[in-house]
Amino acid sequence: MQPLESKRYLVEASLSVRTVHRYRKAVLEFLDWCDSYHLDPSSPLQLDDALTNFIHFLFESGRGKALAQSVLYGIHFYIPQWKQLLPLASKSITGWDKQSPSTSYPPLTWDLAVLIAVRLARSSSFAMGVGLLLAFDCFLRLNELIAISYFDVSDTADARLGSQFQGMHIRLAATKTGREQSVRVHDPAVEALVRQLLRASRRKPFPFSANDFRRCFHSACSALHLPTGFVPHSLRHGGATMWFLQGRSMEDIMHRGRWASSKTARRYVQAGRALLIKQDIPSSVKADAALLSRSLLRAMALTQ
Repeated sequence: MQPLESKRYLVEASLSVRTVHRYRKAVLEFLDWCDSYHLDPSSPLQLDDALTNFIHFLFESGRGKALAQSVLYGIHFYIPQWKQLLPLASKSITGWDKQSPSTSYPPLTWDLAVLIAVRLARSSSFAMGVGLLLAFDCFLRLNELIAISYFDVSDTADARLGSQFQGMHIRLAATKTGREQSVRVHDPAVEALVRQLLRASRRKPFPFSANDFRRCFHSACSALHLPTGFVPHSLRHGGATMWFLQGRSMEDIMHRGRWASSKTARRYVQAGRALLIKQDIPSSVKADAALLSRSLLRAMALTQ
């Protein structure tokens, strides 16, 4: 009788394709590093020592902490029975945080999001401007936004859901916390703008790459003389922070943002409030942003 071949594809299917790719790439780099130093860790103690040295190597080389985390989490994923047996490697990540604290990207307010969206619609594309507003309203990650297809948008009385169906919902085929999720568009003006995009074309409503969006986003922020630090993720952070400041429940915020951990979501919105207070936005910029947000549809119409 032939021995059974070891299989792992269902295990890997528990994670997103991007996460599996990131873990594999990081673990392979660690193994290459081990080969270069003639290391062959075959026990938890040896692996913990090798991982700890590799993490120190990354830190001293100026490499990003994300790679160190991916290596450790990748090892945890592929050898779960050793997860509790790698204490020094885990403590090295904690030490990295204390030696070089991570940067918290500030959230955007709705007014500033509208200001940037109008600038994007004028200078880059109308779809980018609408996409930015949708990302804020629905707490979307950038990869979730650009993956949306024409058929992922379901509007009032959509025959697929029945005549009693109300509102616009967005299907999110793959997210960081699972597949086949959805979110309802909350702002009526954003609904109207998305409908306008869908009427114009039955193709992909947001036909740009993540890199193109980041580049245009940063260019718009620079042109508007906004403080440095805002990134596309500031849209998701801003939407969640706005709901928190409006008194929405953490359960509602978690559900809308598709967070798996209440601890993570609470820390996220708490930090958002503090970071908003910290921001120094010029009075003239805030005034322009507030004016545009009060007449969003008209402002977006003038960009076309």
